[in-house]
Amino acid sequence: MPKLGPGVTQAEMMALMKQALPASEWGATQGWCAKTVQLDAEARCEVVRDGGKPLPWKNK
Repeated sequence: MPKLGPGVTQAEMMALMKQALPASEWGATQGWCAKTVQLDAEARCEVVRDGGKPLPWKNK
């Protein structure tokens, strides 16, 4: 995730995750894995919501 700029939306985050991890490795759970990591990073204040619609996230 970028530190500056508008951040990435959830759709962009999922697309980047699919590029990083082949579907053969994660299958249908790929989206859930990405969302779990995003929520965990947000809870630890490593990423922040950048405001706007659709809602983007960026590194803190």
